[in-house]
Amino acid sequence: MQPESMIIQKSYWVIQGRFRAGEYPGSVENDEARAKLRWLLDQEIYDFVDLTQPGEDGLIAYESLLRNEAKKENKTVRYTRLPMADFSTPSQEQVKNVLGKIERALQAGGNIYLHCYGGKGRTGTVVGCYLAEHGYPGESALRKIEELRRGVPDHEKLSPETDGQRKMVIEWNKG
Repeated sequence: MQPESMIIQKSYWVIQGRFRAGEYPGSVENDEARAKLRWLLDQEIYDFVDLTQPGEDGLIAYESLLRNEAKKENKTVRYTRLPMADFSTPSQEQVKNVLGKIERALQAGGNIYLHCYGGKGRTGTVVGCYLAEHGYPGESALRKIEELRRGVPDHEKLSPETDGQRKMVIEWNKG
């Protein structure tokens, strides 16, 4: 297995070995996309939650490549797209929907990869709300994201990215 930093550099474990969050795992280069997906599958991650919008910024869809790579190992993957607009503050309903998907996957013993395009804005918002529901309320959720992202190359950039996204995390209430 290759070191984490060599495969999906802009990603991190929210829960070690169970819940990973980060950047889009596809690529315009098929071999690069295959390597990223292969690495995630090697981590026994079989649940994928995609927060990007269809056709966003020319992103190349990876779902069929993911399924083909999993099929080679007789594994079943679950891919779910729950789109949120880039740089937007999602609705509470959108976030609750994503959090529900994450919780169901984890409770069923699955491991999950949550991503948007760059892994900071939408992904950071959802991760922050998840953390707020799991012992890191308010500002402590934002500090925890900073801690989790320390090994990410662009760790000095804010995650979540916008004031609205950060406010949502700070004010997030369970339920």
